[in-house]
Amino acid sequence: MATLDFTELDKKPPGEALEALVRLIGERLGMRVEWSGRGADGGRDLIFHETQEGTLKSRSIKWLVNCKDNSESNASVGERDVGSVSDKTAQHKCDGFLLATTTTASTGLKEKLDSFDFSSGGSIHTKVWDRFELTKFLLEDRFSDLMLQFFPKQKARAVALTIDHAREIIEASVPRVVIGAIRRHLMRHAERYALLCGERIWPHDEDQRARLIAVFIARREKTLLSVLRG
Repeated sequence: MATLDFTELDKKPPGEALEALVRLIGERLGMRVEWSGRGADGGRDLIFHETQEGTLKSRSIKWLVNCKDNSESNASVGERDVGSVSDKTAQHKCDGFLLATTTTASTGLKEKLDSFDFSSGGSIHTKVWDRFELTKFLLEDRFSDLMLQFFPKQKARAVALTIDHAREIIEASVPRVVIGAIRRHLMRHAERYALLCGERIWPHDEDQRARLIAVFIARREKTLLSVLRG
């Protein structure tokens, strides 16, 4: 499965764009969000308050959310990167631990989180939002504004591909005699981009371009000489 290019996230200061993105996703999913404050390592944890509705009763889960943006290095998140999960969740009186990362959890960390989970006889809920899970969220229509906010380049490419696909569908459904007229109005993104290349903007022969460059250089040298003499 292809994923978004998370290197597009702003890296100044490091990690804050991912933190903001995860916070907004959590809010959109119905979580109540608060911050735990910055720790000794300069990192800041989010806390999600989730209410899960059951058939007979509802329950609340307080999630400690740890965000790790490793998109530049593409390194997985290891046990050392998150520290003591049990100590952190106990410190903030949380019932669950959620790792949100632009890469993935290492095998060792994933096994550790699974062992902590209630389903394995542990004492907390654990979950990982890796690059695949975050991509799945952001490709949903309800998160389209977040795509535009955090991934404007990818959003623009997606729009261009949508236009190209629509053109192909239209061309396949109309008589061939009108396809030429359609193409003038629904040109492929690559073709529109190619129109901006140097040869299209200046469609003259090589000799003429060379003479113009020589004239430009001569005039610039003349200007520099007059400045030096003055």
